[in-house]
Amino acid sequence: MENFEYKVSVIVPVYNCDQYIDSCMNSLLNQTLPINEFEIIFINDGSTDKSREKCEQYEKIYNNVVVVNKENGGVSSARNIGIKIAKGKYLLYLDSDDEITANTLEKVSSYFDSVYEDIDICTYKIVSIKNGVRQPLHFRYKYLNKSGCYDVNKFPYISQSHMNIVVKNGLDIYFDTNLTMGEDQKYISTVISLKGKIGYCNEAEYLYISRENGAIATKAYAYSMYEQRM
Repeated sequence: MENFEYKVSVIVPVYNCDQYIDSCMNSLLNQTLPINEFEIIFINDGSTDKSREKCEQYEKIYNNVVVVNKENGGVSSARNIGIKIAKGKYLLYLDSDDEITANTLEKVSSYFDSVYEDIDICTYKIVSIKNGVRQPLHFRYKYLNKSGCYDVNKFPYISQSHMNIVVKNGLDIYFDTNLTMGEDQKYISTVISLKGKIGYCNEAEYLYISRENGAIATKAYAYSMYEQRM
């Protein structure tokens, strides 16, 4: 793994999600990638519930778990801390109320290794879960159905907006903390623009679990969206 201590650093921003942290963590503990080959970085963004305690309990048990406690500053500032301290060759982002399938870390890191010189960012399948039921995949996966490197100028339907991504560590690119909407898209677009290509690993899955009180639900009001887009 060259100069990196781990194959993958999983960056998990945490804010008042104590009821979901166990399921998120279990999806990481069940990975087929050996546990000593990845680290889990919880950034507690000033939670007022039991999130800090839960994260620190895992830190005491597992050597590959790191917890950073900070004042509330938003998801972008939390992710930026994760980027700065990550010791993995690749950065994988996971929201604390979501999960990934058991083979995800192994498959995406293995795929990235095979095309390391060609891309700086890799995406993988995102599956929406509502009331415990897997929803139909986005139409893009009718076309994006095999692993490979894609030129975004030739394949614009791949446009990436969610955080089901893996990014090469050491790019020195961070999230814009001035944005509360669209920060994901700006970060992703900046990374893609370095080479104009994005990788896709068909065998991994990000499980996007819909919550009534989730981050998107609470800030996706017309006024908030309009102000941020402008």
